[in-house]
Amino acid sequence: MNTTTWPEGIKKTKQREAIWSVLTTTDKPITALEIAERLGDGSTTWMSTIYRTLELLETKGIVTRTTLMGSDMAYYEITPHTHRHYAVCTSCGAMLPLQRTQRSRIYCDGTSLRDCWNL
Repeated sequence: MNTTTWPEGIKKTKQREAIWSVLTTTDKPITALEIAERLGDGSTTWMSTIYRTLELLETKGIVTRTTLMGSDMAYYEITPHTHRHYAVCTSCGAMLPLQRTQRSRIYCDGTSLRDCWNL
């Protein structure tokens, strides 16, 4: 599936298009709150609309929802066609996508994970 084109069978609205735009331009899973933050203060998209849209896209198999152990926070991403792994900071929740063959030391600077060294 081309992730930049509108998903087939989903009614297009201004709010859904804005949410879709955020999902297609992020490189890692994102929370509904992060989507709202990226839409900005001038957005007419309510949190309830974001959650309903994410639920619809998940039901259609277009978006994958992931929850981390010990957290109620859900992360969303366009459904990948390959299995993915992420390093997750247990303090701040920052995520770093890992390559299948990656062997690295990863540290967190408090806001994001960093890959500081490759073997």
